[in-house]
Amino acid sequence: MRLSFVATMSKKKEVWQQIASHFETVLQPADFKTWFAPTTLKALDHELAVIEVPNKFFAQWFRERYLPDLRTAFEQIADVCPEIRFTPRLRRPGTGSPSSSPEKDLPVVHDLNPDMTFETFVHAESNAFARFSCLEIADRSPQSYNPLFLFSDKSAGKTHLLHAVGNRMLHENGRQRIRYVHADRFTTDFSQSLRLHRIRAFRDAYNGLDVLLFDDAHRLEGRLKTQEECTVLFDTLLREGKTLVVSGRVAPFRLPDLSPRLKSILSWGLIAEIQPPETETRIRAVKDRVCCGASPLPDDIIFFLAKSNDDMKHLFRNVARLQTYASLNGGKLSLSTIRSLIRDQTKKELQMEDIQAITAGYFKISVSDLSSERRPRAISYPRQMAMYLCRKHTSHSLKKIGAAFSKRDHSTVVYAVRRIEQELNRNPEARQDLENLETLLL
Repeated sequence: MRLSFVATMSKKKEVWQQIASHFETVLQPADFKTWFAPTTLKALDHELAVIEVPNKFFAQWFRERYLPDLRTAFEQIADVCPEIRFTPRLRRPGTGSPSSSPEKDLPVVHDLNPDMTFETFVHAESNAFARFSCLEIADRSPQSYNPLFLFSDKSAGKTHLLHAVGNRMLHENGRQRIRYVHADRFTTDFSQSLRLHRIRAFRDAYNGLDVLLFDDAHRLEGRLKTQEECTVLFDTLLREGKTLVVSGRVAPFRLPDLSPRLKSILSWGLIAEIQPPETETRIRAVKDRVCCGASPLPDDIIFFLAKSNDDMKHLFRNVARLQTYASLNGGKLSLSTIRSLIRDQTKKELQMEDIQAITAGYFKISVSDLSSERRPRAISYPRQMAMYLCRKHTSHSLKKIGAAFSKRDHSTVVYAVRRIEQELNRNPEARQDLENLETLLL
């Protein structure tokens, strides 16, 4: 609902409440609480909006992360498009401690997934040592374990354990400065801070941490400047007695493109390997995930899923695909559909037969209908959608795609792609169909 613009105190408060409510729906709860809860709208007219924030760090973070979205929110909610300024909140005389460290007042976006805890982690013999080590870190933070490096060749729970450590420590002491970050996110933020001349603010966000949970360190290979930054950061945190938990695909000394100094730092403490999960563990993990999903799956399908892959990340994606498909089709799953959904993860791209099988099942027609000469919309629309998906998600030529649909001419594929593009532009149902199909396929 748009508000008629009146710059009274009550209207300012109402505008900001609606803007904050909007961001509360699109941000993680912790991010919203960290950034938006302590802010107020101090001034608003057609030309200018002044947002009061706790300190300069907040002001800089808002400019870099939320400014475009804030402009859009003001336009949609208050029907104005003002210049947006951020003003740090002034301390009242006599408040605060002169000896307190400014860094300790800086907010931390911990980026923890609250669902990834030790209680929800499927523990087994294959991950027992890594789990025990993480519990020791979370409960007592022994310096002899610092840093703790977790590694496994496949997705076997490393990320879950990192989040579990953070969530346990945050629960025990909410004042601890804890942050989870993926190596790719760290690299992107670091590069951006260099480009925007914001490197001091970037370093301030990490140097005051009590706990750093760093995921997929192998992604640092070949990124020399980022490695240098991590070397200084990790060394500083460890020398100050802070907690560092890192994960990777292999042990640090087996990363050839990591600098010797960084490899040495990551090898100072304890190194714990997570073995691929046993079939029984995968069955329990799938059952737990199915119980939390929207659509139940029979035990035979759960067993089939568990046997299909020992990479937990791929396994959970397969669970999501099957549950999505089942919910869209009244719980019905054929063996051919399952095999198409649970495809070989080593394939470089989608196969056209997978696209045809999933599309046919989604629209409740047979695969042979997609190649038939029948032209009712109930057949032609799914056929065109399948051709569109083949064109979008495979590298096959128009001629080869046409050949897969009963040797149709390449011009038929061009026509099908154009028709679907037109449908997507004007028909919300077509956009929903495409989104559902891509969820099943990708």
